[in-house]
Amino acid sequence: MRDFCARVGVETFIGTSGRVFPKKLKAAQMLINWQELLQSYSGFSLFKKHSLKSMNSDKKLHFDFEGEDIEVSAENIILALGGGSWKKTGSDGKWTDMITKLGIEVSELRPMNCGFEVNWSDFFKNKFERGHLKNIRITHGDRSVRAEVMLTTYGIEGSAIYALSNFIRDDIESSGKTVISIDLKPDLSIEEIENRFKAKKSKESMSTFLKKSLKLDPIAIGLINENGHKASASRVKNCEVELRNCRPIDEAISTSGGVLFSVLSDHFESKKVPGLFFVGEMLDFEAPTGGYLLQGCFCTAHRACQNF
Repeated sequence: MRDFCARVGVETFIGTSGRVFPKKLKAAQMLINWQELLQSYSGFSLFKKHSLKSMNSDKKLHFDFEGEDIEVSAENIILALGGGSWKKTGSDGKWTDMITKLGIEVSELRPMNCGFEVNWSDFFKNKFERGHLKNIRITHGDRSVRAEVMLTTYGIEGSAIYALSNFIRDDIESSGKTVISIDLKPDLSIEEIENRFKAKKSKESMSTFLKKSLKLDPIAIGLINENGHKASASRVKNCEVELRNCRPIDEAISTSGGVLFSVLSDHFESKKVPGLFFVGEMLDFEAPTGGYLLQGCFCTAHRACQNF
């Protein structure tokens, strides 16, 4: 698997032409490299612009190709149809209806690695349309992540939020809302920050003080003052933000849910329809982001093929 990943561009790719590509490739180039590699195998065929419309328990698949119905059947079929986000790429989650009609249990697809909505004040939205908070710590319940986030007019997103997104999402679904705490200066203790507040000059504005003494940028200062809060050491270390909704699933990087593991064999083969396999984001798990999800797709596909 490592060798395959290397050749398609996750590390370094050497094309059939002998060209060596750099380590960091754009997604489009990686797909071109991948296609080039696959087409070098005599048993590989690629059919573009085919949309899967239906399938039955006899493993007959019907595709739409420019208005024509194409029927395909096989002894073994591996489906890797993605999750429920990124509709523009074809990953729209419509396959869930096809699979449930076969009597195969599927859990609902929900957003994962997604942004959340915040009811910002009009002042905050008008002044800070979009901006990053870097080197911060986000805490939700007993879980904490140090990374960065981006504040937008609709709410908050970014790596720190994505890492906690399934827990935040579940809490919102059960309670209607949830609260996260943002530590804007995780490298400083509250005692250190309190001492700096005590040393503030009387004629110095609070905004200037926060900028010079704590090196906070305007959007961080705006967050501290949001909804009439006054700046304080505790507010810097524990800036609470109420989250109310997940952003739409099509904006999510990945999705949770999918075909239940309980209805599959150890090689991800359907117990209900032998010879039908499910891999990647179609499986019922909290799909991670980036290279982790790619690796998950490769590994589950490799595991499925070991059954042949």
